[in-house]
Amino acid sequence: MNKRLFFIGLSCLTACAVGPDYKRPDFASDGDIAKALSLNGSAALVLRPDWYAAFDDPVLTGLVETAMAENPTIEEGLHKLRRARRLLSAAEAGALPSFDVSAGYTKVKPSRNVAASVREDYYTAGVDASWEIDLWGADRRRVEAAGAAVLSAEATLDGLRSMIKAEVVAVYVKLRSAQRRLRLLRQTEDMQESLTKIAEARRMSGLSAQTDALPVRIAAETMKAKIPPLEQSVDAYKNALAVLTGRLPDDPDFLAENGNGGNIVERTFLCDLSALYGIPASVIRRRPDVRAAEAALISANAEIGQAVAALYPNVSLSALLGFQSDAFSRLTSPNSHLVNLTPAVSLPLFHWNALTNAVEAAKESEAAQKAAYKNAVLSAVRDLKDAMTRVDKSYAAYLRNERAAVKTRSLTAERLKLHSSGLVPLSDALTSVQDLLDAKSTETESKAAVYQAVAAFYKAAGV
Repeated sequence: MNKRLFFIGLSCLTACAVGPDYKRPDFASDGDIAKALSLNGSAALVLRPDWYAAFDDPVLTGLVETAMAENPTIEEGLHKLRRARRLLSAAEAGALPSFDVSAGYTKVKPSRNVAASVREDYYTAGVDASWEIDLWGADRRRVEAAGAAVLSAEATLDGLRSMIKAEVVAVYVKLRSAQRRLRLLRQTEDMQESLTKIAEARRMSGLSAQTDALPVRIAAETMKAKIPPLEQSVDAYKNALAVLTGRLPDDPDFLAENGNGGNIVERTFLCDLSALYGIPASVIRRRPDVRAAEAALISANAEIGQAVAALYPNVSLSALLGFQSDAFSRLTSPNSHLVNLTPAVSLPLFHWNALTNAVEAAKESEAAQKAAYKNAVLSAVRDLKDAMTRVDKSYAAYLRNERAAVKTRSLTAERLKLHSSGLVPLSDALTSVQDLLDAKSTETESKAAVYQAVAAFYKAAGV
């Protein structure tokens, strides 16, 4: 009966854990966040991790999926997550009794100058067991901290994936935009070449001066000077995509100028922007950096418990079960059985306030992590609000530039027609050609900016 009471009491002691239990800070409720972001507080839309598929670009989808599988930064984060999980398993095992098999031979031949010396010559084999009883929950707090490290590694990996997705989309759109503008430059070259032929024909027929064709030649050379920088940008974007997808920079076939299905910045914009705002406010707390900040706070809270546990008595048990004999042949005989049980208790007595200072230091660390968590939430709200504004403004600018490009295209066609009939001077025709190039380039860049803004929104949302 006394033994039962002893083990029941021991179980009750090992069930407790000193130090504060973790509780998420109540800073900024979901209602407050929804109000700050003008969100529907009851919204339940789940943002898809393959949000880029909505752009309906097979090449882009393939690039993102390849990056998710081959990007070295993501691979590094994956290995760190696996390491954290291994350390968690090790921490969990550390709270359990440990067993070791041992075997040895001892031979002692004392000096003859030592009185009453004892000569020893024996063999030993057995199992060593040891267990430090977790009376105050220090081991459980260590497991809690190791679990928080796993949560942090998971959040970090998710953050890397979100960042790489957005980066691949942004670079890809920049590539297609540069290719489109490069093609516009070459088309403008053709238009200027036609104007040059008209000017030369008029000069030959005596209808214009010899110098009338000079502005066309100057404009053509100016246009050609813009081509090399754009070609350089195209190569740089291709190289960046190669590295993002885990390969050496090259010029792969799947990054041809139009890709499969046409250039994304030339097609009708397909993404439903209204769906970006039907998200719940809880998306902020699920953002990878906020989750990582909370994991760090959980770990700091667990460290307080470990520091407090060091103030209390420590109880440990060790035992040796095996055989001992002066002759190897009799080592396993019944008379060679050996049992050695050693319980031990230690209590901190005087450590010059080192232990209490460790507790206070752990509390300060937790306070610092609470501030970091608050900052992470605030930054996440700001990022998402900025991203929403960026989507709205870039889309509005794109619509205006699209309308301007349509009008400029019509005006340029009319002026070129009038110029070919001799009703409009060459300078006006050249100006119209340049205006058309600028309008089309601006339209292309503004549409690319919308795609990049959408990518930035999903990155800010952490998906």
